[in-house]
Amino acid sequence: MVEFFASKKIDALLLIPGNFTPGPYYAIMAQALDLPTILWGMTTTGCLGGFRGLQQTFFPFKELGLTYITVIGDLGEERIWRKIIPMPAPQPSGSA
Repeated sequence: MVEFFASKKIDALLLIPGNFTPGPYYAIMAQALDLPTILWGMTTTGCLGGFRGLQQTFFPFKELGLTYITVIGDLGEERIWRKIIPMPAPQPSGSA
């Protein structure tokens, strides 16, 4: 798994826990990949138990001392995307 993601040159790991999480495997994966991690709690009807899964995910991350950010909301919420994908810095006028 680590080799697969390393070959894709990803910038971050985005995890969306469902009703039940796969135990400590999200945290183990985040630790092995050594990437910034986002834990996203969905609020849509299809993810009614997502908060339970999110809560269960916190513990192994904290036990391993991993850094993560948490966002809660729907996929279409601009405020969440702005939090996890910073806007690029404006370029000085006249620069290429």
